[in-house]
Amino acid sequence: MIFTTLEFFLFFLVFFTFYWAIAGRRYLRLCFLTLGSFAFYAAWDYRFVALITAAIVVTHAGARFGRTASWVKMACISILLGLLGFFKYFDFFAFELARFFSLTGLFQDSLFLNVVLPVGISFYIFQGISMIMDASRDPQSDQPSLLETAAYLSFFPQLVAGPIVRSHELLPYLRNPIIPDGAQLAWAGQLIIMGLIKKLTIANYLATQFVDPIWAAGPQDALEAWLASIAYAAQIFCDFSGYSDLAVGFSLLLGIRLPQNFNAPYGASSFQDFWKGWHITLSRWVRDYLYIPLGGNRLGPWRRGVNLMITMGLAGLWHGANWTFMIWGLSHGLLLVLTRNIRLGIIPVFILTTLLWIPFRAPNLSLAVEFMAMLAGPISNMPDIPIHIIFVLCWGIILAMIPQHFAPGRVAQFLGRSPMVSSSFMILIIWVVFALAPPGVAPFIYFQF
Repeated sequence: MIFTTLEFFLFFLVFFTFYWAIAGRRYLRLCFLTLGSFAFYAAWDYRFVALITAAIVVTHAGARFGRTASWVKMACISILLGLLGFFKYFDFFAFELARFFSLTGLFQDSLFLNVVLPVGISFYIFQGISMIMDASRDPQSDQPSLLETAAYLSFFPQLVAGPIVRSHELLPYLRNPIIPDGAQLAWAGQLIIMGLIKKLTIANYLATQFVDPIWAAGPQDALEAWLASIAYAAQIFCDFSGYSDLAVGFSLLLGIRLPQNFNAPYGASSFQDFWKGWHITLSRWVRDYLYIPLGGNRLGPWRRGVNLMITMGLAGLWHGANWTFMIWGLSHGLLLVLTRNIRLGIIPVFILTTLLWIPFRAPNLSLAVEFMAMLAGPISNMPDIPIHIIFVLCWGIILAMIPQHFAPGRVAQFLGRSPMVSSSFMILIIWVVFALAPPGVAPFIYFQF
């Protein structure tokens, strides 16, 4: 089930009604939330439920017994990383090993298993690791029950593509959800509408009408290559931030507040600021559970640079089992090292970020190199681009440069005064957005991670 389908809206409507009907009975509500989340996940593939169940059991054991026994903590984290490594990276490394052995003539058989990548595995595995680590760092903190752990890891609005939420951020709301007032309901509606606009009328249009066709056929000249690169920068922002807006909005309707995941990344004048505004919860996770444990910036400039490169390289690999993601991450790490405490300006940062989206988008290194080579080529003619595509592209970039405030604004407060009027107005806008969207349902880009 995808957020941008009628199927999901019907599912959420039924779930929302029963959820608040039993809101006063914590145990029953948590059971219903967990079962509903499992049903949502099973709609992708029922086999995935067994995997997330295993992750829940391991996470709970690690958080409970790893407080006093470090070997239990390390064993549980190793199991979670092992699950992630097998499903996400086994075929990648098997292919690379097979290619190496074929070149040497030592081994000819393939170890390729065609392992199916479970949707959202990177997100809930990272949340499980953070829960175990936080419990060991604060042994006196409250121990969540197995049911609370299950609800935390499987919470369906952010299950398949984040944001990556820590247990101390989500558990209080799972235990005692906030009963939303009119302003909060209107605020949630605003976020849902904005998420739908970003995904359906910007990201999907750019993908289907411009970016994907150019990547499939290859750019004709430098200008088309540059426009396709900029369009993909707008597409991936609107796609992922649109999902995050939807996740936050649907969670608010359930009385649960999720952390902000994007805040004007293309308005950054340095790469440090870019990563403070792009996929904020992942940046925070790799900082607290990878960069700082490696030594952070405490061991001198040389070691700080090494730690940054390791952290960003692994963050790149987290996005997918491909050398292109590794290069993307290492390139960002190198830029963070070289431009530390340097404000390059919005345009240079945006141009460099756009260039680095090319290996991120490319299926392999050779195509990435070919595409980047086209950027320096001649301009043969002006591409015939429909005016609405230009408008959508510009609007997507503008949205990525505007700071986003995750708090009820004046519009939400105004609409909240008349729930009936505001609800009707929002339903109308949602209908218009669906009507304007291109045919077909494109999955969110970050579902593959």
